[in-house]
Amino acid sequence: MFATLGAVCLLFLGDSISARPDSFPNLGLGPNVEAVNIARGGWTLVAWTSPPGAALLDGVECADGEGPDGVHVMIGGNDATALPWKPVPTSKVAFRYRLALLVYDLGQRWPDADVLISFTTRIYPTRGGDAKLAARRLMSEYDSTVYDVVNATRATVGIDARALNLPASMFPDGVHPSSVGQEVIAEALRHRVWRWRLRRFWTRQRNFFGTVQGWISVGGRRGSSSLRRSPG
Repeated sequence: MFATLGAVCLLFLGDSISARPDSFPNLGLGPNVEAVNIARGGWTLVAWTSPPGAALLDGVECADGEGPDGVHVMIGGNDATALPWKPVPTSKVAFRYRLALLVYDLGQRWPDADVLISFTTRIYPTRGGDAKLAARRLMSEYDSTVYDVVNATRATVGIDARALNLPASMFPDGVHPSSVGQEVIAEALRHRVWRWRLRRFWTRQRNFFGTVQGWISVGGRRGSSSLRRSPG
């Protein structure tokens, strides 16, 4: 069944949750799914919507020499955390702006590509000190923001991590999923990618047959007109 849908190229953006060698984009997402992973450890939405992110996106090319069919954006914990180059966490308002800006930029680059947004809000562990607890609280505020952006743009939700219910034991360092946790995420994304491919396939089929029907309709009207003009 997978083979009937044709090959697709899926681009991955994100932070260290997506960038490690054992991360979910590198575990295989089904037959005929090419994964182009340009995630970077420590990166945030600010980075992806700034010149460094633009430079990486400029260099994206799939195996067929074309742009991606879909872009997967994983929201990790960095936006909700103070970093050396970002001394304060990203506010909810700034988070919404940056996410919407990224979706817009991706749409300008690849108008036919679908954008899937996943977030690890509920994966983020409760242990790890006051800083991580504060980050978790801020990330919980991002939940509705992701859906706000999805409802207002062309994006769709990839994985809502609340449904995975991963235990804190799958986060050895208190932040990053273990290899087992990464496999759980990968399996959830395999199902999501399958549904995305199926929807994409049927949408294109419907558009194709709609176009053909339009051609037939126009041709029929022209034929009728020529018959009416013919001498009786």
